[in-house]
Amino acid sequence: MTRTTANRSSWEVKPFEADVDIPYSKSFSAEDFDSIRQGFLPGQMEDKWFIFFENNVLHFYRSWTGVGVFKVEFQSDADGAHVVSAKAVGESIPSGPVYAAELLGFLIDRKLLGREVPFPEMPAG
Repeated sequence: MTRTTANRSSWEVKPFEADVDIPYSKSFSAEDFDSIRQGFLPGQMEDKWFIFFENNVLHFYRSWTGVGVFKVEFQSDADGAHVVSAKAVGESIPSGPVYAAELLGFLIDRKLLGREVPFPEMPAG
């Protein structure tokens, strides 16, 4: 399947607000990293996300509002790439940094890598 590569000008977005570190750490193969760098353009209202890669940072925005939710910095290596840091806008993930990291992992696996993975469960409380 051929996808159009998303970039900053592909969608109207707002400036990214203050962010908090989240505990997301992962390495990706060169093939997976190529898919990640293509980003994601929403094709219908249900898609909910606009994702693009720029200057070694993967940006996640809500497609309806243009509000930033996640930023993930990558470092390329001999095998592909690994996550250097991950951040979320605190108010957008009220369930805390651990759940934010799980949601981020789900979005990368599902939206960018096309894997069938379950949606992360919200913490009780």
